[in-house]
Amino acid sequence: MARKSGLVVEDIDGNLLLDMASASASVPLGACHPRLVEQAVAALRRYGNEDSHMLTTELVAPLAERLVALAPRTCTRVDFALNGTEAVEIAVRLMRRATAAR
Repeated sequence: MARKSGLVVEDIDGNLLLDMASASASVPLGACHPRLVEQAVAALRRYGNEDSHMLTTELVAPLAERLVALAPRTCTRVDFALNGTEAVEIAVRLMRRATAAR
């Protein structure tokens, strides 16, 4: 692959192929969607390349507050995962804490 744009992949020989795999899961709009790229670049320029585990922003805090408001009253905290592995690890820690002998 030489490059991807939208739903098109260009190979190193210049052939253009329809990308039937990337427009799913975490990239439903295809590769390099202009609006997403612009927003990502703007966010990177403003916040840097940090994750949201230690620092929060005016975008993350309201989302966390809304999630807590929607959750059962016993759920009072939010943790955001950056990938599937982290999500599973967080869920396991949460289950261990919830089922620990008191």
